[in-house]
Amino acid sequence: MGEYTTTFSIYSKIGYYTWNPQYIPYDPVYIEAFYRYVNSETGRYDRIVDLTAAKPSDDTGYAWQVKRRIDPPGRWQADLEDGWQNPQPGWEYKAFYTYPGRYRAYSKGNMIAFEQASRTVYTKHGMPCYKRYHDEQPGVPLQDNLDDIPPITGKDDLGYPTQKPEELLERIIQAGSNPGNLVLDPFCGCGTAVDAAEKLVRR
Repeated sequence: MGEYTTTFSIYSKIGYYTWNPQYIPYDPVYIEAFYRYVNSETGRYDRIVDLTAAKPSDDTGYAWQVKRRIDPPGRWQADLEDGWQNPQPGWEYKAFYTYPGRYRAYSKGNMIAFEQASRTVYTKHGMPCYKRYHDEQPGVPLQDNLDDIPPITGKDDLGYPTQKPEELLERIIQAGSNPGNLVLDPFCGCGTAVDAAEKLVRR
């Protein structure tokens, strides 16, 4: 967008450096497509995602025990009390494994925590899924091509040919420093970097 495109690179003389990932809001089309469910209890938009992974890791080879009432009909739920070891009349039990080529993405402890936080839902076959809320997601991670900030126009344009939008400087400063850090602007232009740094509590 605009008349220019800014590419973002980072250089460090030492083996470590500050890097704070920056995000931009999701496109409304993406939200409408993937976060189309509204939680009836909270009114928040959520998305149901898979709880499997492409590669195995430690403590992910277990079976997830589920159960459901069959008289009267009910939905699948976690069998955290291991009721399958002493089946009750009117209930159906299942040891649910991932499908071929996939592995459990989280440890059993994490799965139990998801269940206790009411973040798991189950398919009609009993597969556990995760309930992810839109308002908990930080947004789209920024890449090194910063083309979403328009050039300066109108009263904000001070006439400097190299003047940058303050939003751009804020993003760069936030990505490469933390509050209280010292920020160097060796070009000493129209003061945009100074203003942005002070707003972000940098020296």
